[in-house]
Amino acid sequence: MSVLPTLVTMKNTSHLTLRGMILEAARGTAVSISGGTDNRIVGCTICNVGSWAVDISGGDMANGVVGCDIYETGDDGIRLSGGNRLTLTPAGHYAENNHVHH
Repeated sequence: MSVLPTLVTMKNTSHLTLRGMILEAARGTAVSISGGTDNRIVGCTICNVGSWAVDISGGDMANGVVGCDIYETGDDGIRLSGGNRLTLTPAGHYAENNHVHH
């Protein structure tokens, strides 16, 4: 098992897509997205990680996970959080058509 805490970190990036990759064997989270707009994880296999497969936190809006196969994670599959509580503006993060198991 890799000792990397995170395999991919996207911080304040926009319009970036990871497509068709196999991401596995991280001690922590496979993909971490914080800040930015319209970043997507599409058609990836994410497995054997110690924490989350994908963690999207904060962010301006519309970051998402689509059509991924996610399994054997230590915490959970996908975590989405964001938006502005003061103005009640939603972040619009999304997870669609993913297979999350084991």
